[in-house]
Parts: sequence; C-alpha cells; structure tokens
Amino acid sequence: MSPFQISVLFFLQFAVILLACRLVGALGRRFGQPQVVGEMIAGVVLGPSLLGLISHQLHAAGVIPADWQAQLFPKESRPALFSVCQIGLSVYMFLIGVEFRTDLFLGRVRSAAAVSLAGMLLPFLFGGLIGWWMHTHGGFF
Repeated sequence: MSPFQISVLFFLQFAVILLACRLVGALGRRFGQPQVVGEMIAGVVLGPSLLGLISHQLHAAGVIPADWQAQLFPKESRPALFSVCQIGLSVYMFLIGVEFRTDLFLGRVRSAAAVSLAGMLLPFLFGGLIGWWMHTHGGFF
C-alpha cells in the first residue's frame, strides 16, 4: 500500500470513527450516560470485537463480498491511525486535567473513596470466594 493510499484511507477511517462516536455518543446521552461512554462503545463497535467479527462471518458465509472491517482498517494503515489516536488521547487527558475542579473533588472525597473501595474490594472478595470454592470442590487445579 502506497503512502498516498494510506493517507486517503486514514481520512476515511477518521471520518468513520468521528461519525460513529458522534452517533453512539448522542445515543448514550439519550440513555443518561456521559457522551464519552458512548464514544468508548463506538470504539468497541468499530473494532474487531463486533464489526470485525460480524463482517468476517458474513464474508465467510458468502453474504457480503468482502470483509468490511479488514478493508476499512487494514494492518498497513494501523500505525498512522494509532499515532494520531495517541495524540488525541493525550490532548483529551490534558483538557480534562485543565478543567479539573479540586473544590468539587474535595467536597465528595468520602463518596469517591467509598466507590473506589467498593470497586476494588467486592471483586477481590468474590474472586477469592470463587477461587476457594473451586479449590475445595476439586477438579479445577
């Protein structure tokens, strides 16, 4: 693939990604979620987890003539897309840091600590219980 073809494909990829993020982000907001959650879901939808799996299976079954996800995101174009995405992520995190309000954070330290601890302790506890159960019932290890 020539550099010109990669650059054209990059802008097509960029347009598809932005369109998907805007649509799924707006849909997420309708369900009361932050737009960034919808944008993360759009990434899963466009990636090999969903679009790649569906288009590959449809192509293998003969329903569609080509694997859409593999044609839209070929291996040759991924380094350029990855580099620009890392820059975008860095700018996004910088802007979040600039807008961070310590007065709001300090007012909610207790609830933030409780959510953080619950997010760590409960999975650890359930994982330990499942591990203990698997060990005592045999056949797993």
